[in-house]
Amino acid sequence: MAGNIPAPLSQGDIMRNFESTERWWKKMKSRLVAAADRAAMSVAYGQEAADHYGIQYGFIRSVRDWITGFTEGIKGERC
Repeated sequence: MAGNIPAPLSQGDIMRNFESTERWWKKMKSRLVAAADRAAMSVAYGQEAADHYGIQYGFIRSVRDWITGFTEGIKGERC
């Protein structure tokens, strides 16, 4: 039974795992922000089209506001 218990992690192993996780999160955060920026650009084009054709765009505005808030939250600009 004792063979199934993993050996405790050394301080070095813990730090390497933490640094690896931190690098992963920075990369994922960057990708999320880029995706949100692309989505915001698409919403902006939709809003321009709605303006051009005289369409009410309350939904587009709410999506734009959500994307803006999401991006700010991910970047850590607003909590």
